[in-house]
Amino acid sequence: MPGLLRLLLLLAVGYLIIAGIRRLFLPATSDPTKREADASGLEGVPLVQDPQCGRFIPQNEAIQVSRRGRTVYFCSQECRAAYRAA
Repeated sequence: MPGLLRLLLLLAVGYLIIAGIRRLFLPATSDPTKREADASGLEGVPLVQDPQCGRFIPQNEAIQVSRRGRTVYFCSQECRAAYRAA
């Protein structure tokens, strides 16, 4: 029994040492959505919500319509047409 306990303790210490070394030398994994935004060059671009479908899109890719002194953003021509029809 003491041999089994010693083995388990040795395995736990080994795991902690290996995990610590990994944290020191390997880059931390980050949020995959952030990596996608970095890769597409959209970091720092504000998101706007389409009032018709509720989808969030980058402001520089949205279709803008000014109505009654207010700017409304759409993700597609279809959403814009459906919003105008309503």
